[in-house]
Amino acid sequence: MGEDQREQHQAEALMWTEVDLGQNTFADVPGVVLVETDGGRKELMRLEAGDMEQQVLLTMNVYDADGSEVAKLRRNVLVSNERERFAVTTSASSVSLSEKRTGRIVVEVIVLDRERVQVLNGDLSTPSGDRLDIRPDRLIFRTNTFTDHHIDGRGQDVAIVIGASGFSLGAV
Repeated sequence: MGEDQREQHQAEALMWTEVDLGQNTFADVPGVVLVETDGGRKELMRLEAGDMEQQVLLTMNVYDADGSEVAKLRRNVLVSNERERFAVTTSASSVSLSEKRTGRIVVEVIVLDRERVQVLNGDLSTPSGDRLDIRPDRLIFRTNTFTDHHIDGRGQDVAIVIGASGFSLGAV
């Protein structure tokens, strides 16, 4: 196996076959979620498969309701945490980020099986201060509720894009 093939194989090994967001399924995408903001598309989260079987790794910046960055999570590790406000809980097949003082779950991700991961719950703010509410049965962004969508990325290097009018796939 050549170097290019080895890198391709490693990259594929870190990708989930399906990513579920509030009962919306995205197949054959790399697990990058972008959100449309007033300033363009911004990365909201990145979901990777870890080295251990059925391990999920979450990377994201956390914003408050004003759009100010208050924490940075890199592959399940808080590398920046304003006033020690957040806590990360991990298990072999899940990761959860919560606010210490209130117990509010910012995001909770679980592994469904070897190929599928689900963002089970989320109460997130975007860089522009918009709220993104992810529940097991729906996703709410701005005034729109999304549920029961199935989008196939066909293995392309595309991201899940959440916008005011719906979902799409776009350049990573």
